[in-house]
Amino acid sequence: MSESAVERTARALDLIPYIVEHPGVSIEELSREFSTSESEISEILNIVFMCGLPGYTHLELIDLTTEGGEVSVMDAQNLDKPRRLSQVEVVSILLGLRNLRIQGTSESITSLIDSLEQKLMSLLDDIRVVSSVDTLDAVETSSWKGAIQSSIVSQTSLEIEYISLTNEILSTRTINPIRMYAHSGQLYVEAHCIDIAQNRNFRLDRIQSVKPVGEFRAVKTVSEEPQEIMVEAIIPTSARLFLERNEGIVKSVEPLGDGLKIVFVVSSAPWLCRNLAAIDGAVEVLSPQSIVDEFKSLAARSLGNYKNEENEENLLK
Repeated sequence: MSESAVERTARALDLIPYIVEHPGVSIEELSREFSTSESEISEILNIVFMCGLPGYTHLELIDLTTEGGEVSVMDAQNLDKPRRLSQVEVVSILLGLRNLRIQGTSESITSLIDSLEQKLMSLLDDIRVVSSVDTLDAVETSSWKGAIQSSIVSQTSLEIEYISLTNEILSTRTINPIRMYAHSGQLYVEAHCIDIAQNRNFRLDRIQSVKPVGEFRAVKTVSEEPQEIMVEAIIPTSARLFLERNEGIVKSVEPLGDGLKIVFVVSSAPWLCRNLAAIDGAVEVLSPQSIVDEFKSLAARSLGNYKNEENEENLLK
């Protein structure tokens, strides 16, 4: 049976370095060495003859001859040595495997991941590189990780108590976990939240309790789309990094005096107010009035907390 395109490409990548090391080798010898037919070797060489680096002129193509049934490579371009993964490539693959494992996999898949990891780790001889690979494990400290992994594999729902990032309110949610992933030093679970019939991402360090509640619960349907709010605000020009990080919610940007007039479109007003309050510099919310009031209330509470802390420091002096 003839080889697939992927198999033929892999064989070609092995074939060129071998010919470079054995100039004048015959097609017959190559067929024996690579356990294939002479016609297959000839077809691969005909393809390789038309391959090369970008530019693809005669100066960048691989140059070889097959005179008298003997093969020699005059210009192998960058294929003169056997394929070898760089440390960056090995680390990237290892990180991908670690991320795959924490998403929750069956025992057979986990066993394959472990075997492949051991082979790849043997290619790394620099302890600093090895330690950089292990940084993903450093965030896997949540006591809920095992229960969530088990839920993903067994397709069971969980009831969790969760403190929201947007309003710091503790709520009880029933979720169908989909995957776990690490981001910016934190471990998250992506899950379908049955109560609101939408997918959400939950930070494991903000989960207060986890309780299995049987097989995946039926997913509710919601007839209405989540309501979006258009908010106008003025922020300092120094806050452009905030805009870049949240470009998905920015509808328009307009210079105004020493600042920028921004129109945001968000589904969570408390989240926007908290992030605007964290900006270094003067921020003013223009509309709608309900968000103006909410932002002023948040600013007043923050200022009150600051004054209380200042008074406590003065009392301690």
